[in-house]
Amino acid sequence: MRFALVNPNWTFDGSIYFGCREPHLPLEYGYAKALLERDGHDVLIVDGQLDDLSGEDIGRQVEQFRPDRTVITTAPSYLFWRCAPPELRVPQQVLSDIAEFSGTTIAIGPHASTTPAATLRKLGCDVVVMGEAEDIVPQLAAPKDAWGGVDSIAFDAGGQLRIQGGVHATNMEDLPALQWPEATVQRHRHHHVG
Repeated sequence: MRFALVNPNWTFDGSIYFGCREPHLPLEYGYAKALLERDGHDVLIVDGQLDDLSGEDIGRQVEQFRPDRTVITTAPSYLFWRCAPPELRVPQQVLSDIAEFSGTTIAIGPHASTTPAATLRKLGCDVVVMGEAEDIVPQLAAPKDAWGGVDSIAFDAGGQLRIQGGVHATNMEDLPALQWPEATVQRHRHHHVG
């Protein structure tokens, strides 16, 4: 199966967002990619923010990849889930731009974790993951009729909202070490200093 993991090119015009506005490596996607590839899936990370991609650029990459599943986050990085942009306009726009060729859409992030029903409705996606998503996303490779066995998700089940389990916490000890392509590391120039 083919998974596109999309980080929008975050814009903060008119936003009250007070987190860091610089691009950060999408840790959640790095871990999800490693777990998906371990399970034999093809994975493409499209990092609109780090690569400064337009909506059309993101759309072209997703269209060329032709994913079965597309994951989109509702905040720039795990590092800032605690102070996420309050509005969903950026992921809404990206999902609209790629709707023709995105396959099943999965939203992750703080909005899905705290208000799964509203996030599902506002984004129009197929399923949301509540909590940390890297080890839940691979379970969503299963057909929708098998999602009944997946915890920490919310989805529309024949016109009825189905919320399963609570907010998920990943056991970090179970995750592999992250590896990024050298070109990605070189583009990531912003570092926080304690």
